Amino acid sequence: MFGQESLESAVRDHRESIPAKHLLDNFRHFIALHALIGDTRVQGKPSYLINGDAYIYERALLHKQEVLFRVGATSKHALLIGGYLGHALLLLLISKPTLHVTLLEDDVSVNAPAIVTYFQEHFPNRVTFYPGSVASVFEHLPDRAFDMIHINQEHTYALITEQLSNIQRVSYPGTYLVLDGYEDVQSLV
Repeated sequence: MFGQESLESAVRDHRESIPAKHLLDNFRHFIALHALIGDTRVQGKPSYLINGDAYIYERALLHKQEVLFRVGATSKHALLIGGYLGHALLLLLISKPTLHVTLLEDDVSVNAPAIVTYFQEHFPNRVTFYPGSVASVFEHLPDRAFDMIHINQEHTYALITEQLSNIQRVSYPGTYLVLDGYEDVQSLV
């Protein structure tokens, strides 16, 4: 159901994959997110856990999942820009029990409030949510507050330029920067 058997086979085939084991242990959250969002996802738009065609766990994305999980596991305060289906947020929350994630979401078409409420119930005191214009929220974030920043939204040259400028102030020297779709903005970075 929901591709759980695919994740189970990933755990069997990749015994060294701590992220796969944690995902399997927390698969109920993946299913619960589907119950929250229903069919409101964008057809063809992938996430960290699905390929975009159907709400089924995608084993082919395991390497991508492992990268985000491992960066989250070494961090204390993560800034997640864009939540979409909540899959990146789930990966970060299960990566380290003490990781705090601040989520900025300006896309009103996603179900961020319901997703955040769900995670706040299941991972208490670990998620702070700022809806609205990402640019205006940045003004209120403290200096040097994040040791991990993940930009998880559409990548346009203008948007990434603005965000890279903003994140310099809120990050530490040596902060991890994770860009979903890095190949789209590699020359800019």
